[in-house]
Amino acid sequence: AATPKQATQRVRTADAPPSPFAHKPNDSTMMSTQETKRRKRQYAEAAAAATPIDAGGERVNIIAQLEDAEGVPTGPQLDLPHDADPKQLEELLNALLQNDDKVPFAFYAADAEVMGQLGDHLRAREASVEQVLRIVYQPQALFR
Repeated sequence: AATPKQATQRVRTADAPPSPFAHKPNDSTMMSTQETKRRKRQYAEAAAAATPIDAGGERVNIIAQLEDAEGVPTGPQLDLPHDADPKQLEELLNALLQNDDKVPFAFYAADAEVMGQLGDHLRAREASVEQVLRIVYQPQALFR
């Protein structure tokens, strides 16, 4: 049997507010954890969807040849990542052309200007990555 002192202590501990050091997940903590997991899953799915995949499930790079407007190849064929964008292509082309002053370029592949990532551009146009991709470039006007 409990002594009166022990019974009083039990009542006090039952009525006492929870310790600020005791971690009990509340609804907002659970929601933020679930929200974080959901967002991570969405980012992973988006990244996987943005990467071209061959029939064997492997990630695919894009073999491309940069050409000027007349169809003259510039440099060797390149193994480009699917997420290469026009800014990166511009830096690469300026290096290949050995331009001291960086010249802005527009890039065209699959009969349309590349405005975002190369893999997204090709997927939207249902272009094949099984053959060498011709990327035509044109210098843009410099405004200084």
